[in-house]
Amino acid sequence: MTELPQRFKERMRELLGNEYEAFEASYEQEKVQGLRFNSLKTKEGREPDWEEAGVKTLAAETAKLLNMELTPVPWVKEGYYYPLDARPGKHPFHEAGLYYIQEPSAMSVVEFLNPKPGENAACGRTTAPSATSMWTTGRAMIWATPWPGHPGAAAT
Repeated sequence: MTELPQRFKERMRELLGNEYEAFEASYEQEKVQGLRFNSLKTKEGREPDWEEAGVKTLAAETAKLLNMELTPVPWVKEGYYYPLDARPGKHPFHEAGLYYIQEPSAMSVVEFLNPKPGENAACGRTTAPSATSMWTTGRAMIWATPWPGHPGAAAT
């Protein structure tokens, strides 16, 4: 198991209560990696049924081109797990913004908040999916810039 600092464990036990054991056990599980498709980068992405059908077709085509398996993330329609040995961040599709790399649990934020035009729900790596959510439901203006030296600066 990953050795966690004692102070961190105490604080997490305090915050999580009886869910702490499941949290601690998660460090024994295999790491997962995910990517999220950006519907605004495809013509079909603006269609009402894209999240139900279009993204599945895009994922299948992308998996074939990148020669890797993509498995749906259950809580977000545009999210997919990819194998630990895969490197989708090195492909031009990533550079073009067709998809971006995001830890699967972080994908739940936008799904849970379900931002609407005029709402501010973006921080960090949730900016792109927030923009996508608002774009498909109305007009959106997103102002996002990482601070200098932040790891996210390289992704924008």
